[in-house]
Amino acid sequence: MGHTYIITPNIVNSIRITANRTLGLRFLAPFFDPASVGISAYTAPELKGFMGVSITNGFALGQGGNNPGYFNTVKYQLGDDVSVVRGSHSIAFGGQYLFAYMNTVNNRPTNGAYTFNGSVNGANTVGYADFLTGKLGGFSQGNADYENDRWHYVAAYLQDSWKTNQRLTINYGLRWEPYIPFYNVNSHAENFDINRFSAGQKSSVYLNAPAGLIFPGDAGFPGRSYNKGKIFSGFQPRVGVIFDPSKDGTISIRAGYGLFFDSPQMFFDTRYSNSPPFGQTVSLGVADLANPWTTYPGGNPFPGLRNLNANTPFVTQGVYVNTPLNLKQMYLQQWNLSIQKQMGRWLFGGTYLGNRTTHLTTAYELNPGVYIPGSITGAATDCAGMPASLRPTSGSCSTTGNTNNRRRLSLQNLAQGQYYSTIGQLDDGGGANYNGMLLSVNRRAKTVNMVANYTWAHCLSEAETTELTGPSYVIPGNRRASYSNCDSDRRHVANLSLILSAPKFSERYVNLIVGGWGLSTIFTARSGGYFTVTTGVDNALSGIANQIAIKNGNPYGTRTNFGALNYLNAASFTPAATGTYTTNPPLTILGPPSYQLDMALTREFAVYEATKFQFRWEVFNVPNEAIFSNPTAALNSTNFGKITTTAGDPRIMQFALKYIF
Repeated sequence: MGHTYIITPNIVNSIRITANRTLGLRFLAPFFDPASVGISAYTAPELKGFMGVSITNGFALGQGGNNPGYFNTVKYQLGDDVSVVRGSHSIAFGGQYLFAYMNTVNNRPTNGAYTFNGSVNGANTVGYADFLTGKLGGFSQGNADYENDRWHYVAAYLQDSWKTNQRLTINYGLRWEPYIPFYNVNSHAENFDINRFSAGQKSSVYLNAPAGLIFPGDAGFPGRSYNKGKIFSGFQPRVGVIFDPSKDGTISIRAGYGLFFDSPQMFFDTRYSNSPPFGQTVSLGVADLANPWTTYPGGNPFPGLRNLNANTPFVTQGVYVNTPLNLKQMYLQQWNLSIQKQMGRWLFGGTYLGNRTTHLTTAYELNPGVYIPGSITGAATDCAGMPASLRPTSGSCSTTGNTNNRRRLSLQNLAQGQYYSTIGQLDDGGGANYNGMLLSVNRRAKTVNMVANYTWAHCLSEAETTELTGPSYVIPGNRRASYSNCDSDRRHVANLSLILSAPKFSERYVNLIVGGWGLSTIFTARSGGYFTVTTGVDNALSGIANQIAIKNGNPYGTRTNFGALNYLNAASFTPAATGTYTTNPPLTILGPPSYQLDMALTREFAVYEATKFQFRWEVFNVPNEAIFSNPTAALNSTNFGKITTTAGDPRIMQFALKYIF
C-alpha cells in the first residue's frame, strides 16, 4: 500500500507499507529409517521413513537438504520519502524500517547421517565395500534444527542532486544503516572463546556446558543475538558527477563513488540451533552400522538429549559454529567512470567499474585435528603430545578414524576439550576486489536495432562463506592462502542482441506477404569459470574437507572429444604429503567456455485498428550446442578429469499466439 501527497508544487511525500509471506515446505516421500532396517540407533517418532545414507561414488539418500522440513518467512516494511525542489537543487530524504522473521525446521541430522567413504575397505575411493560390510566411515546424529530468527532493520538517508549549470550535475548524499544483528526467539545462540576455555570459565545458564561457552543469560552475552550491534556505525557517503563537455549533448562523462554496508541473509546462522545443547549433534569417525554408538561413552545418548534445561547434559565431540561477539560488518566501496558518445543513430560507450570488499565473511576450522607423526612401537614416547587414554593401541598415531582424539582443544585440556569436535569459526577479516571494463555499442532504427557489449573483468577474493556451516578456507589460521580468483569470475563476456523488423510496404499485397515479420537474436559468449582440484581425502588428517592438490605441470589434458573425457591431466596433480597442506591457492583451473544463441521469429496480423494477432516461434540454444559443466575435480574419483554433466539445456522450442488489443 502506498500514498503520495503533494504538499506544495515543490514538495512531495511518498509513504509505502509492504508485507509479504513465503511458505517453503520441503516434502519427501518416506522410504526407511534406522529402526525399520535393524540399526540400533534412535529414530524420531515424528520422522519415520527417513535417514541419511551416502556412499562415495555410489548412491545417496536423505543427505544434506534431502530431508523433510519447512522454511517460512514474513517481512513487514515501512518507508517514507520526501523530495524537495529548490532552484537548482533536488533534495531527497527519508527512512525505512523493516521487521522480518524466519521460522524453519531442518531434519538433516535427526535420524542420523550414515557415510560410507571407503576409508575402511575401499582405499578412500569407493564406498560400496564399506557399505556391504557395514563399516561406517562417518556418522552423525542430532536434534532437529529449529531456527526461529528475528531482525529489525533501520535506515535513513539525505541526498542532493545539484545542477550547477547546463553541463554539470553533482549528486551527493549520506545513508545511515546501523548494524542490528539477528536474534533467536528460542535463545538458540552461544559463543566460544579460547581464552575462556584456557581459563576454565563455564556458563551459569547451562551447568554442564564445557569451558569456553556462554549463552543468552550469561554475563557478557548480547541478549538473544549472535553478536553485538553497532548503533553508531553504518554511515555511507555517496557522490556522483555527470558532465557534458560538448555543446550539443552528444557526449557524457559520468563518475561515481559509494560505500555500502551489507548484512548476511537470515539463514546464515542456521547451524547455531544445530549445536549443543539445542541440536546436540554428535559426529563420529569409523563406526559399526549395526550399532554406531557401540564405542561412544555411555552408549546411545538419544532421545535423552532432546530435553533442554539448566541440567541438560552436553554430548562429547559436539559440532559447533562460532561468531566473534564484536563482529565487524562487511562493507563494499564501489567506483565507476564512463564515457558515452552519440553519433547519429549510434551510441558508443566505455565504462570502468571497480569495487573493494572489506570484512568479507570467511570461515575456518577452529578446532582442527593436529597431526601427530609416528606409530605405536611400544616406546614411551610413542604419539607424544596425545593423552595416554586417547592413544591407539596399534598402528599410526594419526588416522582419519581418531581425528577427534587429536583435536586442538582435546590435546590442550582433555577433560573439557572432549566435548568439542569441529568448530566452524567465522572470520570477518576477508577481502575481495573487482575491476572491469565494459565497452558497448547501441543502434536504434525502425528496421534494425542492435545492442552489443563486451566485458573484460577480473575478480579476486579470499574464500567467502554465505552460510556459517564450516570452513571456507582449508588451512586453519591462513586465510591469505585462499586469496585467488572468485568462483564467479568470468574474464571475458560478450553479448549481442539484434532486432530486425520488416518495413511497411506501400503495396498492399507485398505488405501482406513480407510485412509484419520480425527476427530477434541474443548471442552470449563467455570464458569459463575457475574451479579447484582437490585430493578428495584428508591428507592433513585434520578433519577438514576439500584439501587442495599440488599442481606440478600442465593441468589440462589433450582435449579429445571436446575434452569431455580428459579435460584434466591426472599426472599433473599430486596430493600433499601426509600431515601437511599444499599452499597452492584454490580456483586456479579454468573451466570450459560457453556460448549460446537464442532466436525468435514473429509475424503480426492486423485485425482492426490497434488490435492484432502475433505469432511467435522462439528457439533457445539454436545450434543445440552442449554447454559443459566443470569436470570432476577430486583426485580420488574414478571420473577425475571427466566432464559428466552439462550446465545448460539442449535446444528448446516454444510457440505462442497472442491477441494484442
